[in-house]
Amino acid sequence: MEFFKTGNKYQSDKKSGHFYKACPERLTLLPFDSKLMRGQVYIDKTPFKEVMRVPYKESPEVTELHNELESCKKSDSFDFADALFNALMDSIEFSWKPEKFHLIGHSSGYDSRIISHAIMLLAKKNGKEWLGEILFVENHGECDSFKEIMKIQGWDKSQYFSYNEQVKPELFHAGSLVFSDFHKKFNGIGSYPVNPFYDAFARMQQRDILPKSDEIQYYTGYGSEGITFQSANHSLRYYAEWHSNLQLNFFNTIGETIYPFWNFNFMKMVFYYSKTRLSRASELISKTVSPELNHIFKYRTGDVVDKGYRHIGSSVMDEIWNSYINSWYGKRNSNIKVDNFVNYCNWWGHYCLASMCEYLISKGHKISMYEYD
Repeated sequence: MEFFKTGNKYQSDKKSGHFYKACPERLTLLPFDSKLMRGQVYIDKTPFKEVMRVPYKESPEVTELHNELESCKKSDSFDFADALFNALMDSIEFSWKPEKFHLIGHSSGYDSRIISHAIMLLAKKNGKEWLGEILFVENHGECDSFKEIMKIQGWDKSQYFSYNEQVKPELFHAGSLVFSDFHKKFNGIGSYPVNPFYDAFARMQQRDILPKSDEIQYYTGYGSEGITFQSANHSLRYYAEWHSNLQLNFFNTIGETIYPFWNFNFMKMVFYYSKTRLSRASELISKTVSPELNHIFKYRTGDVVDKGYRHIGSSVMDEIWNSYINSWYGKRNSNIKVDNFVNYCNWWGHYCLASMCEYLISKGHKISMYEYD
């Protein structure tokens, strides 16, 4: 049972899946390019002249599955929600390692509800030894809905945790914005300052709430929305290439990361079933297999913004600016418009780039500014 894979590779005079390992000793910093700061990055350059992102190449698995799907007749089966849910459960059961600590990223969203419901059913089927140690973690500011979901599903209070629950919204992401940490959380340049697959969990490891990364299996519902949306409009082949250009490919994760919605059997079924039904597949699956959760409020981005979780407080921004302006890069790029909103933007790209340069210099790299002829 195979899973769709993502990520980037970089090349200079050497090739590596890790940006910093691909960097030669001497680097030339190119002029700032806002095209690298978008959510979708359609260029293969990096901030440094000597390092390039390896262009996307379709994998044999994607080619094989795409060709198989192209020859299939689309189905209008009425029970597609149950069929998709069963395929998802199979992907979780197949990948589950009982000896590992299981970290489950969770929100109020439908993909999260599906995964936690599936794990509960599998635990009842396979027993406590199969389940092992588990912790569901909410790190988006949606703890009220999250806790209600956990309670109704029957999880023990020791098995779920709300990150920064008692912290004011404007301080919620302060730990995610530590200047010296950006090289750890991004495999390359990032202009979205918070990594939801890494930041909160790394802080929890520092507080001994989570074990070391090599002991963790991390499950995330990421991918469900993109797959179901693209399946309603495009092919699997298109989805694979489209995803290769997302800046999210630069986001590092904690532990052995499992994407249940990226299991090829599940993806095959998504692209197989009638396109008109699948633009909101996660919602339909959730409401079909766990209707007892239907009344629980699902946060959308606007709701989180309204609660203040996407705006960074002034005291934190003062620290951020201090770190930036005293860095090698910041001293050379001081005329920058600062933005306290958590989203893709040039300011956070500059901040990440400043942190990136500082780390490279600390490791002995020599960086020079690009000079036009």
